[in-house]
Amino acid sequence: QGQGWMEQMELLPLMKLAVHPNMQALHYGSALFEGMGCERDPNTGEVCIFDLEGHYDRMRKGAGDIELPCPTFEVFKEMAIKMVQANARFVPPAGKGRLYLRPNLFSIGPWMKVGNSNVTALVFTATPIGNASAYFGSVNEEMVFGVPTNEVRSAKGLKGRDKVAGNYA
Repeated sequence: QGQGWMEQMELLPLMKLAVHPNMQALHYGSALFEGMGCERDPNTGEVCIFDLEGHYDRMRKGAGDIELPCPTFEVFKEMAIKMVQANARFVPPAGKGRLYLRPNLFSIGPWMKVGNSNVTALVFTATPIGNASAYFGSVNEEMVFGVPTNEVRSAKGLKGRDKVAGNYA
């Protein structure tokens, strides 16, 4: 894994992606993602990325499960750090929210067949988001969360640990 990835990456302003209408991921769902929070350290103001290695490891395992090549951790880490550096001005003060990094790994080749198109992209986006109360609304009392025990996040027979796009459809 990680072989053949371009050594050079490019930071671009937010824009629409142009894709081939027969892009493999559109037809067969060869796509997965992660989501990482980046927050400011309350003591130093430095921006910290939450569990970068853990998110990479889950993406790598998921890529293996759907037979997509995955870049090395070094490439993934460099992309994450460059995204944070380029968007640091959007990271709120400590305790006020976070910058959300969303790496997407998907098969982008025009391939109307089951399997890997052999053209894979890793694209990061960065979005500033608020804290828990911005997501859940005003939190003035203790919150209670329910966890369903009779449902999984994936179709029967698939691995729910992988954050593949179809698991959330």
